[in-house]
Amino acid sequence: MASNDCSGLILLNMSPRSDWERGVVNRNYHIAQGLLNSGKFSHIISVDFLPFSFKKKLRVLLKEKPWKRNAHTVYWRPYIRIDRDAKQKQLYHVTATSLKHLPAILRRLSFPQQLTIWSYNPFTAPLFQKFPEAKIIFDAVDNWADHPVYASQAEQLREQYTIIQKRADVIFTVSEGLVDFFGKQKNVFYIPNGVDVAHFGHAQCHMPIPISIDQTAGERLIGYHGVIQSRVNFAIIEYLAQQHPEWHQVLIGPVWKDVVKELQRIVNTYPHVHALGSVSYNQLPSAIACFDVAMIPHKIDAFTHSMNPLKMYEYLACGKPIVATPIAGSDQFQDLITTAISPEDFSQAITRALQEHTPELRQRRISMAQGHSWQHRIQKMFEIMDRS
Repeated sequence: MASNDCSGLILLNMSPRSDWERGVVNRNYHIAQGLLNSGKFSHIISVDFLPFSFKKKLRVLLKEKPWKRNAHTVYWRPYIRIDRDAKQKQLYHVTATSLKHLPAILRRLSFPQQLTIWSYNPFTAPLFQKFPEAKIIFDAVDNWADHPVYASQAEQLREQYTIIQKRADVIFTVSEGLVDFFGKQKNVFYIPNGVDVAHFGHAQCHMPIPISIDQTAGERLIGYHGVIQSRVNFAIIEYLAQQHPEWHQVLIGPVWKDVVKELQRIVNTYPHVHALGSVSYNQLPSAIACFDVAMIPHKIDAFTHSMNPLKMYEYLACGKPIVATPIAGSDQFQDLITTAISPEDFSQAITRALQEHTPELRQRRISMAQGHSWQHRIQKMFEIMDRS
């Protein structure tokens, strides 16, 4: 992608920078790194996930204190702070509860007039109207209007998606279901998630919290990593715990409050189900390396239909057998991922995966993952952007 000496990028993230610094890595993070390293933009503003409710705005104010300056602050007000990155001088970080005055702020900072706005957050759609000349890129990660957590904002989200559908120059989606959602327009492109194979491919087993596994007694470790929320089918987890006490199920990831009680009940009932909490991106390959089988026991509904789980590619890059409920994108790995719907099917599929795993299959999975690298995904995005 050619360098441009007077082009600016506003990146509207789905995460706060503090999450990335703590090792919580997602699609947004990987693509942000590609954009930073592309050489296309002379100025980049990276905006933390914007709160959309009064309660969330208050939380940002109390935690982040946007009015509080530091050595790198170039602009601040009670609702917004802009810091220049200490190492990458073209990069600015924004913590804010509102971006309503952003155009005026950019003028004060002598930000380039040639702008690209790249958003992951559908709640930011009204901001597009403040920059009528900007190129708009929207990267759709899941359909938030179908997410149970956003049920009270579903109608508002559908309105924002309509604005995005009409205004965006390019829409990327993680699943073909989202291509359908946006009406299969010519500017909508299916770009699934990817993986850093080098990061995952050579890890040695090391659990952040040791779990005693007696392989000689037939014990095995069945693992899951990711955000533990309402998309997880706990009926499958519990059935496996009941039918296979010799399997230790390890669930790694932050637990959302809507499922805390259900998860705690299962963990307290079945001592061989372990919820380990969050693991940083640097530790994750070593944890996955301990899995005998990796699983994705998601519910099958409108929300999961729009998803393309990162963990699927990360499991492949570790060479692990995978058993999953039908998920977007799994059809491209038909002979390497086993899909199952019912708890009974899930149990049988894991049993087969344990029996059939070989070093040759492990290498095939790793080789397959190499064709789905983040570098490849980002290059494809850049080619589409240039054509648009």
